[in-house]
Amino acid sequence: KKKSVSYISFVKQDIDHGAGRKVVAGYLNQIFAIAFPKWKCNDPADMECWGFWIKDQLFVGIRITPPSVRARTYRKEERQGSLRPTVAAAIAILSNPNPNDKVVDPMCGTGTLLIERGLLASYTSLSGYDIDTNATRLAIANITNTGLKNIEIKNEDATNLPIKNESYDCLICNLPFGKTYGDRNTNLELYYKCLKEWSRIIEIGGRAILLTADTESFYQAQKKVCNFWKIQTKVRFKVLGIWASCFVLSRI
Repeated sequence: KKKSVSYISFVKQDIDHGAGRKVVAGYLNQIFAIAFPKWKCNDPADMECWGFWIKDQLFVGIRITPPSVRARTYRKEERQGSLRPTVAAAIAILSNPNPNDKVVDPMCGTGTLLIERGLLASYTSLSGYDIDTNATRLAIANITNTGLKNIEIKNEDATNLPIKNESYDCLICNLPFGKTYGDRNTNLELYYKCLKEWSRIIEIGGRAILLTADTESFYQAQKKVCNFWKIQTKVRFKVLGIWASCFVLSRI
């Protein structure tokens, strides 16, 4: 019904191929321009074309989900490196939620992970901690916009939490990648301290879903605490253009 429809193309890859993603996206935009000369290329657009470059094939489709699926109105407050709500929602799904969950995020940042878990399914309680006072301020503001209940946010060090043993049964966390936050030179020590401390606050049989791009440091840290944490599965995907892995661990 619009006089002029806008479009834009995006491309994702299974591995880093020789040609750039933007070059391939530009090729898709050219196809639109030829097929629909009156349409305009713009971002944001009425129609999003997505190409998935897997091995030697390009799979192309049109996004049919509404903006609400990928955007959240509660995100009034953000900071650099904030986790995308869609990624946070996927992590929440991997946590295998149930109504009795007592969930903790020891590095909650702006609260996106906790909020997505709260919006996904029922829970008993949600608790978030972060050493950055600005982060917790933003988290409280975002949570207030959702209307979710039984969510507690505090300023604390993730490696030394004032929490009783086995207080939670589920832990979700976006670990520092060592780029925007943290340092890859110190990630190994940080990850080890975190996993050791978190094994204390998570009950036996509980689980942890942890996201990081520094998989090498994570594997080394996990080996040091393998008597407490067992890796059940790993899901690999890109976060803001960076390859990352989401580990699902069980407390043993």
